[in-house]
Amino acid sequence: MKNNSKIATAIFAGLAAGAAVWYFMSTDDGKKKWSCFVDDVKDLTDTLKTKASQTASDLSTHADKVGDYINNKKDSLKDYANSKMHEGANFATEKANEGANYAENKFNQGKDFANAKYDDAKDFTNS
Repeated sequence: MKNNSKIATAIFAGLAAGAAVWYFMSTDDGKKKWSCFVDDVKDLTDTLKTKASQTASDLSTHADKVGDYINNKKDSLKDYANSKMHEGANFATEKANEGANYAENKFNQGKDFANAKYDDAKDFTNS
């Protein structure tokens, strides 16, 4: 039953296509309509080609702008990271120097204290 239905549909579609071709090819009015239809299809395809070309051009322009924007941001981030790295290195160097100075001062205070106690002990034993 399904095969019969498919065959009937194919026959009907073939007859309809044949009738349309006969109408468009054999009558003057059909030939004019066919010519107008062909012209309209050509105009539509030309319009679609023009729009597609313009869209492709616009996309290319936007892609270039996006690429430039990304490169600028990349460079900005790279510069920012480098400046923060140098700030961090300078901060670490400064703190290391402060620590070294603090340690040296404490060492000298300890040395001075030990020398003073030594001198006190020496004075005590000499008297």
